Amino acid sequence: MTEKKLLEERAKWVKLFFRLNFESENNLQRQKDGENRRMARLSNKLGFLYKYRPPSGIQKLIESLKEGTDPTIKLSQPNEFHEFNDHFDTYIAPVYRNLPVLRKDMATRLAALSYQSGYLSIADCEECRQKCLATLSIIDFEEWLTALAKINIEYQPGVTETVSQIVKFDMQKFSAKHTEYWKCQIKQLGISCFCEKNDINYMWEKYSENHTGFCLAYDVSVFDNIPHTPTRKICGMMPVRYMAETPDLIELETKFSSSHFDKSQTLTPYEDRSLVWKTVLTKTPCWEREMEWRLVSLFTQLQDDNVPKDEDRYVHLHPSCIYLGKDFDEVKEQEIRNLAGSNILVKRMRLSQNGSKLIAGD
Repeated sequence: MTEKKLLEERAKWVKLFFRLNFESENNLQRQKDGENRRMARLSNKLGFLYKYRPPSGIQKLIESLKEGTDPTIKLSQPNEFHEFNDHFDTYIAPVYRNLPVLRKDMATRLAALSYQSGYLSIADCEECRQKCLATLSIIDFEEWLTALAKINIEYQPGVTETVSQIVKFDMQKFSAKHTEYWKCQIKQLGISCFCEKNDINYMWEKYSENHTGFCLAYDVSVFDNIPHTPTRKICGMMPVRYMAETPDLIELETKFSSSHFDKSQTLTPYEDRSLVWKTVLTKTPCWEREMEWRLVSLFTQLQDDNVPKDEDRYVHLHPSCIYLGKDFDEVKEQEIRNLAGSNILVKRMRLSQNGSKLIAGD
């Protein structure tokens, strides 16, 4: 199967899985069907998932083999930017820019200030209120803030800032609050990333530093046997979807943000679950070749610096095979083979006879 057809088949399957699992609130049978399809995909079609590693991880691998312990994977928090290839990974869109209830709340508050100031007549206060409400028809967020700033200066004698200063302050305030909100929502999540295939040249180049690193293969059954700890819950291994536009996610984010002003917009428990999973499992199409799956955990308790304990962050997993890059250091290769013995298979990647693809050798 060509890469294009492989990606198309995967995208079709993932779309159905998301529809069954995260868009079937009142249909338990559809949710159960989605879970069964996920398990069947892992066990029957894939069998193994792979983690590509750079040469900087070779020494740790050797040390674990010497100690007779399984190598560790790290459950990284999304706000650890250096751990993720996409700085917008799990990013929550700034839907506040188009939130009618937020704009109405701000416009109403500004109008109320005119009544509370005591400087204005009742007629002027009403005029201010009407102008504030009229701004709600403005579509562009910055243009809307500019209109409010002009009204603020016109009807509040004590305001000394210019329009541009007020707008800049408000823009920075909203951005800072959104960033704080985003970090608060995702700081308790732990994510470890895996790939469906071990022979993707792009992955060897990007994540194993041009074939000088290695790739660990894990039987999918190991992920079902990771124990919980008192302060960490394993939530499951899930497929990543790749989408340029995410109206379903925006709709959930908008409803959640609106609920701060309108309690009737409060998410149901199912919607709340869907919002979290879709946020964690959605990436842009430029990453599609990675065919990613994510092991997701929930840290129920963080330390004072907002990071989990090491015993929660690092998980020992037994690999079925260690694939070495085609340009892996030969001295290190022999050491790894000797240490692995019969406990773990070790294979070296090489180019096919016509040089068109990577294959696993002995």
